Amino acid sequence: KGKGTRWDILPLVLSANGHDPDYFDIPPELVMEVPLVHPEYDWFGEMGLRWYAVPAVSNMMFDCGGLQFTAAPFNGWYMSTEIGARDLCDVNRYNLLETLATKMGLDTRTPVTLWKDKALIEANVAVLHSFQINNVTIVDHHTAAESFMKHYENEQRLRQGCPADWAWIVPPISGSITPVFHQEMAHYNIYPTYSYQDPAWKVHIWKKGKDGAKTGKKPRRKFHFKQIARAVKFTSKLFGSALSRRIKATILYATETGKSEQFAKKLSEMFSHAFHSQYCCMEDYDMSSIEHEALLLVVASTFGNGDPPENGQSFAQSLYTLKMEHTGGMTNGHSSPLNSASFIKANSQSDHLLERTGSLRESVTDTELFGPLSNVRFAVFALGSSAYPNFCAFGAYVDNLLGELGGERLMKLTTGDEMCGQQQTFVKWAPEVFRVACETFCLDDCNNVFDLANTLNNVPITASTVRLVDCPSIDLKEALSKYHNRKIYRCNVACNRNLHGSNSSIATLGVELDTEAGVKYEPGDHV
Repeated sequence: KGKGTRWDILPLVLSANGHDPDYFDIPPELVMEVPLVHPEYDWFGEMGLRWYAVPAVSNMMFDCGGLQFTAAPFNGWYMSTEIGARDLCDVNRYNLLETLATKMGLDTRTPVTLWKDKALIEANVAVLHSFQINNVTIVDHHTAAESFMKHYENEQRLRQGCPADWAWIVPPISGSITPVFHQEMAHYNIYPTYSYQDPAWKVHIWKKGKDGAKTGKKPRRKFHFKQIARAVKFTSKLFGSALSRRIKATILYATETGKSEQFAKKLSEMFSHAFHSQYCCMEDYDMSSIEHEALLLVVASTFGNGDPPENGQSFAQSLYTLKMEHTGGMTNGHSSPLNSASFIKANSQSDHLLERTGSLRESVTDTELFGPLSNVRFAVFALGSSAYPNFCAFGAYVDNLLGELGGERLMKLTTGDEMCGQQQTFVKWAPEVFRVACETFCLDDCNNVFDLANTLNNVPITASTVRLVDCPSIDLKEALSKYHNRKIYRCNVACNRNLHGSNSSIATLGVELDTEAGVKYEPGDHV
C-alpha cells in the first residue's frame, strides 16, 4: 500500500496458475522521476509537480501463434501530451488547468479568453522542458504525428493496409494541425497483436475464503418480484405524499446551446431540498397553470437580435397575449404577433416595473398590484452576451411582464454575461434566491443555504481559496470518543504474534491487549 500521496507508484499485482493474486511494491530506487519546471514561470517549479520517466504497462495481452500471454510487459517513452494534457489537466485526473491559469493571471470567468487552451499549452511546454533538461527521452505530438504518417505510408506500400484507431492516434491538443487528423483510418486486428483484455479482477475465481464462505454464509431471504413491486409502490406513495405537502417551485428555461438547461437543472436540485421542485422547457409548459404557481423561477437566454430561443417563442407569445388580455389591448379578440422589433420595443417601453422583494405588498388597494399572477412569486436569471445588442432582452422582457401581470418579484433581474463570469454570477444568484424564497414561504432550510451553495461552486481548493486557522489540540482518546459517540478505552498491546508461525508466508495476527479495570466488552466490539 502506498503512502497516499499524489505520486504513489502502483504495485504489480500478479497471479499465476489460477492462484489468488499477490501484490509487489516497486522499489522507489528503481523509479526515475522528473521534477516539472517551466522555462519562464518560476512558480511552476514551486508547485512540486513531477512525473515518472518511463511509461510501463503489464496488464495487456500479447497474442501470438495461438498463445495468449496475458501479462506481457511493455514500456517505451512518453509523448508530452500524455503527461501535460491528459495526466495533469484532465478533469478526472489531476485537474490542474484552472490552477495553472490562475497563477498565469488569466481571466477564468469566461471561456472566450481561451484560458484553458493557454494553460494547457504552458503545461506541455513545462513537461517538454523538464524532460529535456534531465536528459530523459520524450517526443512532442507534432514529431510523433509525422513519424506515424511515415509508418502508415510504409505499411500501405508493403502490406496494403495499416490498422489504426483514429481516436488514439490524434493528439489531445492541436489535433487539426497535425497530419494524422486528416488521415482516414480503419480499425481492425491482425495477428500477432498486443491488445487490451478484460480486467483480471472481474474474471478471476477467488479461492481464498471460498470454503469458509460456504459454511459460515448466512442464508439469504428471497423475494418475489410482486413483493418488490409492492414495496416500491409503497415507497413511491410515501415519497409522493411528502412532496405533495411541500410548496411547489416551477423552473422554466429557454435555451439554444443548452447552458440555460444546465443552470435550470442545478437550480432544481438546490430547491428540491425545501420545495417540490420541477424544471421544464418553456415550449413544454402548460400556460394555463401559470396563474396557479406559487413560485416561478425563469432561466432564459437571449438569441439573435434580442429574440427568445426557438423553444421559448411560444411562451413569450403566450405571456404577451396574457398581458394584452389583462390591459384590454386585444384587437378583435387577437393580439398582434410578437416579432423581433415589437418584442424589443415592448421590452424597452415597459412603464410599470413592480420591484417588490418582500412577501407582503405595501398597498393592497392599489389596482396596479393586482393581476392574473397576483399569487405568483417569481425571479428571473437572464443569460446573454454583452458582445451583442439588446443584452439579455428576452430575460428582461419576461421579468417585466411577470411583474406587470401582478407577480411578486423576489429579486431584481440578474443577468449572466457570457463574456464575463456567467457561471460565477449564477453561483452567487442561486443561493441568494433560495434564501429569499425560504424566508418568503417561512421555511427553515435557508439556514443550510451555504452548504447547498457548495453543490454549485466548483472553485478548486488552493492557497487563495482556503483559509487556515489555528485549531486547539485535543487528546486522542477524547477526540475518538467524540467522533464515534462511544466511550473509548486506551489499552496497551501485551503480545503480538503470528498464529501461523514466524516462518509462514500467511499472516494472521493474534493481539493481546492489557485492558483497564472494569472494561466490559463482547465479541465483535470495535478495536
